[in-house]
Amino acid sequence: MMTSAIPCRCSDQEFCSRNFKFATMNVLVTDGENRSALAATRSLGKKGCTVFVTSNNALNISSSSKYCQNAYKTPDPLTDGEHYSQAITEIVSNEHIDVIFPMTEQSVYCLNNSREILGNKVILACAPPEKMEAVSNKFSLFQLAEKLGVDIPQTIYVTGPDDFLRKRDHIPVFPVVVKPAFSKIQIDNKIISTGVMYASNQHELNKLYDLKPALRYPSMIQEMITGEGTGLFTLFDHDRHLALFSHRRILEKPPSG
Repeated sequence: MMTSAIPCRCSDQEFCSRNFKFATMNVLVTDGENRSALAATRSLGKKGCTVFVTSNNALNISSSSKYCQNAYKTPDPLTDGEHYSQAITEIVSNEHIDVIFPMTEQSVYCLNNSREILGNKVILACAPPEKMEAVSNKFSLFQLAEKLGVDIPQTIYVTGPDDFLRKRDHIPVFPVVVKPAFSKIQIDNKIISTGVMYASNQHELNKLYDLKPALRYPSMIQEMITGEGTGLFTLFDHDRHLALFSHRRILEKPPSG
């Protein structure tokens, strides 16, 4: 599998060399075009790790960091998962990578399927497939929340097109929010990106389920709740709490929420 390396563009090569001279691990950060990847690259680099970055774009914000030792262009995990995994495996071997940080859901899906190929000496820093399924499947996650007494929006669970036809006349009030069970749906060797949709009346709802491929799979129709967006993030090592972070969104992308 062909990959292309891009040399580090650090303007201060002496500073860069001093940092990596004492590196403890070789780390590969994927999806370098994302701000999360840039944050990881900077954080790991400051800790003394030798950081390599991959992306399907030759130039990206993470590869431009002074903490990026080398950057590689790879196939897109959304459209060519098989060759993407092969490219990552090749980079891991050539650069003697110790840890891989997959930074997006599509990279996690692809690399989770390649754990055996990567071998036991490489740490894939993401949850295994069964745990990813537990948190990324909104359909079962919302049902679990209900079972545990956690408040959720009023929800109608739709298993597929036929189930929608049975339930579409039971929508109590509009507008509604329509959510596919997964934000990424893997079909053969490709991944479909999904997103939140809205319907202000029955006609718009019917049209969504007629035209959107993602709604051929399990989805949810939920009441719309207005207000500011907030997020809470925690990190645990089994039952040991390590970190806590929360935020309030000043702007929504998209503005509709």
